[in-house]
Amino acid sequence: MCRLSGNSPPIGIIDYGAGNLRSIANALRVCGAATRFVSKPCGLEAVSGVVLPGVGSFGYAVASLAANGLDAALVEWAGARPLLGICLGLQLMFPASAESPGQKGLGILDGTVVRLIQSRARKVPNMGWDPVVVERTCLLGEPGDRPYCYFAHSYVCVPAEDIVEAWAGHGATRFAASVRKGLVQGVQFHPEKGGPAGLAFLRRFVAVCGEVPCRW
Repeated sequence: MCRLSGNSPPIGIIDYGAGNLRSIANALRVCGAATRFVSKPCGLEAVSGVVLPGVGSFGYAVASLAANGLDAALVEWAGARPLLGICLGLQLMFPASAESPGQKGLGILDGTVVRLIQSRARKVPNMGWDPVVVERTCLLGEPGDRPYCYFAHSYVCVPAEDIVEAWAGHGATRFAASVRKGLVQGVQFHPEKGGPAGLAFLRRFVAVCGEVPCRW
């Protein structure tokens, strides 16, 4: 088993030319993990888990992953060891997004990605701290917990199967804040932005990475 220690394999952070990589790396280090930026498939060797961050557009991100062969590598990775998609990183794991019609996503999770509905009360993009309602025991907490998490997004995922662990709201719209299928985890919020809930979530993800059997 891969136990966390000074010699434990690092957690890989996917670098496709966009995203707040350093803030993610710093937050993971605070949570006790070594990290490695990964820009090529070979960088996925001997890591205990992978974080797919997301800042920017769906189409640009998918094209950048494909240019370096990381799209196929992440699809192969999914299910073998822990994979965490953050914000756009979560959306990239779906087959398609309304943000970039005709552009194929990774297809790791079934469903689609749609734009948030704007109203007088709630503008788009949705930015700031909002409560998240935990529906199932997960890395965020227990059913009924309502941790505050930081959001910055205009699109949300609509899973085709029942994989939602926690929900958040934007006006009258309820959307998936956290999903999980096996070792594939995705969150619409930014845990690396700090706050007790975000760091607690990352600490638990780091612990999961340290408990999954290694292949090397």
